[in-house]
Amino acid sequence: MAPMASVKFLLVPRQALRAALARWLRPHLHFTYTARSGLARGLRRRGGLGFLPGRPLTPEERWLAAQDWRGQVIYDVGAWEGVFTLFFARAVGEAGRVIACEPNPLTVARLRENVALNGFDHVHLLTLALGECDGRAGLAVPKGVAAMGHLVAEGASPVGVAVRRLDSLLAELRLPDPDFIKLDVEGGELSVVRGGEGVLRRVRPRLLVEVHATTPWPALWDFLSDLGYAMYALEAQQWLGAPGTVTENSATWHILALPGC
Repeated sequence: MAPMASVKFLLVPRQALRAALARWLRPHLHFTYTARSGLARGLRRRGGLGFLPGRPLTPEERWLAAQDWRGQVIYDVGAWEGVFTLFFARAVGEAGRVIACEPNPLTVARLRENVALNGFDHVHLLTLALGECDGRAGLAVPKGVAAMGHLVAEGASPVGVAVRRLDSLLAELRLPDPDFIKLDVEGGELSVVRGGEGVLRRVRPRLLVEVHATTPWPALWDFLSDLGYAMYALEAQQWLGAPGTVTENSATWHILALPGC
C-alpha cells in the first residue's frame, strides 16, 4: 500500500468565521421555515441556516443533485438533523425509501420533527449508531457542535447509544437492501463498512463517504478496494489509484465508492 500523502487541514479565514458564526447561532435557531438554499431548498425545516439564500452547493451536493434517485433505497448513516434525509426523501419519491440512522437523542428529535414537517412517510428513523460490533458505546458531542458527535468507549460519556452492525439490522428488522449509502460518522467509517461487509459483498451499493481527519483513511481505502470498489474524490474530481492521492486542500473529503469500476 502506498503511504498516505501529508494532508494540510486548513480553513481559510472566511470559512473559519462562517463556522464559528454557525456554531454560535445554531442553539438559538428553533423556528420553522422553508429552506431557501442547499439540497433541502423548498422543504420545511427547523434548525440550521437554510433560511439564508444564495449559498452555493458544495461538490458533494452538486453530485447528489445531479443523480436520478427515483424509486431507490437510500441509507443516510449519520443523518444529523435530516438535511440529506429530506433531500433523499423528496428525490426517491413514494416508490423509494430512506433509512436514516442517527445516534444522538437530541438530534434525532429534530430529525423526526423535520421529517414530519414535510409529511414524508417513507422515511424510517433509527436511533442508533452503526459499527463493527453489536452492543453499546458512549457518544462524545463537542459543545455547540452536535454534528460532530463520535463514538467512544461505553461509560466514557454520559450519553450512551446502541450500536448495531448493518448486516444485523437488515437481517433482524427485515429492512430493504440499500441502493446507496451516505456515510458521515466522524471517523467511524471503517467500523461501519466492516459491520456491513456482508451487505457490501452481496448487494454492491454505491457509497458516498465523508472522510475526516480522524478517519483511518488508508485502511478504509484498502478495505473497499479489496471488495472491488473504486474511489473517486469529488473535491479533486479524480479517481484515486492509491490512498495518498486525495486532495490536500480541505479538512474533509467526499469520496464516492463505486462497485465494479
